[in-house]
Amino acid sequence: MARIKNMGHSTVRFNEGVIISGSAGSDTKTLIVTGSMVLSGSASKPAIDIYSNVSGQYVAIIDNDEGSNGHGLKVTTDGTGTGTTILDLEAGTSTVFKVRGDGRVGIGVGTPLYELDVDGKINSSDDLYVSGNLYVVDTAGLYVDKIRRHSDSDNTTKILLNDELLKFYAGHSSDDIARIGETNYGNDNNFWVSGSIGSKDSSTRGTAVLGGDVVTSGSMYIEGDIYLGPPASAATRLYHAGNTDTYFAMYSNDSFEFVIGGINYLKMKEGATDWIEFNKNNADVDFKLWGTNDSNPAIFLNAGEESLRFNAGLKANVSEIGDGSFPYTVDARDYLITCAGSGARTINLPAVANESGRILIIKDSNGSSGAGNITLDPSASEQIDASATYAIGSNRESVTIMCDGVGWAIISRYQP
Repeated sequence: MARIKNMGHSTVRFNEGVIISGSAGSDTKTLIVTGSMVLSGSASKPAIDIYSNVSGQYVAIIDNDEGSNGHGLKVTTDGTGTGTTILDLEAGTSTVFKVRGDGRVGIGVGTPLYELDVDGKINSSDDLYVSGNLYVVDTAGLYVDKIRRHSDSDNTTKILLNDELLKFYAGHSSDDIARIGETNYGNDNNFWVSGSIGSKDSSTRGTAVLGGDVVTSGSMYIEGDIYLGPPASAATRLYHAGNTDTYFAMYSNDSFEFVIGGINYLKMKEGATDWIEFNKNNADVDFKLWGTNDSNPAIFLNAGEESLRFNAGLKANVSEIGDGSFPYTVDARDYLITCAGSGARTINLPAVANESGRILIIKDSNGSSGAGNITLDPSASEQIDASATYAIGSNRESVTIMCDGVGWAIISRYQP
């Protein structure tokens, strides 16, 4: 093999390939180039192919001793597409680092799909800034100890992952405002809030869907409506803590009830037949309705004695009927009917259906019934004291009648 040695500063051009081995004089380098070197290859062969089989030594070293603007390596290509590889570093047959002409870089990825495509873990000992969105696929996970707003200090807006506890901090306070997984106040996975939970505004309301129990150690203030359901549910109950026999229940048939200690104290229903029931279980429970007297209730129903006592004045509806209003038909609100006017006058009594136990008082208020009777006329063929009618014929006379479910009975009569 021909040898070329110590050519100094001359220029040499080779039109064929060159194989260099050995060393250049006393220097240990095989080839020393102090000027420019131009190497050109072909479509089938690379411009430079460096091969070695050494252990513990680098095959190639690029060393620039320039301290301020000393550049190391620049690789350029006119290709900009996905088929252009600018730099390809391999270990064995696996790609370690690849740079493509379309700007995508792969680490451990032979065909990068993103601007930076990494097969493996990424570790950063300093901050990581993302100006766009950060996506984590469903099969992977995002593992961090702290998520903080970039423009805030460390003690303001952030999410802190502390062991199995998730803490939320807002910019107005250095204390956490919410915790998920708090174990100091009950079972695991509790949701702890140090402040208020509110809707966005009055027109766009927020929704809270809770799959477990909600326990508050303080008061709960709600300015809007509370909906319990779902509406199609047969029963929705609001229980006393620790006592399932005490609750407020709402039913799908537009009724509700208050049950205390297993006793149905109050039940109400709206519909074709409206009703209110007290003490549905027939328990020995007294009913008391208090007024302004702190010593005695205004109305007292003694369940044991089955008696009703009124400790306050009793007022009933009074209907004053004068000339021009006769014949007068008794109204559902009537109790005392005072009749003025003159001449023959008729009062039509209601049909006895649904009137059993009703009491009516009819009074000649101006003392004119002696000159013109006031006739009480039952409905259709119904009777009053076994007669078709009853006539008040004495001045200032009054009668009290009661419906017995079949007809009307006179239970008292007053004649001056």
